[in-house]
Parts: sequence; structure tokens; C-alpha cells
Amino acid sequence: MAAGSHVPLHSHPEDQVAYIVSGHLRFQVGDNLLEATAGQSVPIPGGTPHAVWTLADTLAIDTFSPPRTDYLTADGD
Repeated sequence: MAAGSHVPLHSHPEDQVAYIVSGHLRFQVGDNLLEATAGQSVPIPGGTPHAVWTLADTLAIDTFSPPRTDYLTADGD
């Protein structure tokens, strides 16, 4: 994610965990604001409104449970 980018407030039914490989993110999770840097993770319970601001170029890994079917291709990859 490029520094200065923003993911607007949204929610989805799946639980999410964002793991920060490198960089710096600010999260709004419900009514809470928090920041995460390399080596940290942020849990986001399903149904919770959340947003993200990229404070530095960032590589993050998002994991969803159950998997988000809207992110799957027609052949299941």
C-alpha cells in the first residue's frame, strides 16, 4: 500500500487479521484508533466497521475467516 492511501470505513461479516510485514498503518476499528508497524498484527472482528490510513509505504498480509468469497476467482484461486 502506498503512503497516503486510505481504505474508507467499511465492514464485512468475516473476521480479519492484518499483519504488518513492513511500513506503518493507522486503523480505526469500531471506535478505537490504533497504529501498527512491522511485526504487529491487528484483529478486526467480523461486522466491525473499520478503516485504514497508510502512513508509510506498507506491505501487509490480510487473513479472513471464513475466507472472503468475493476475493476468490471463478476457478477457486
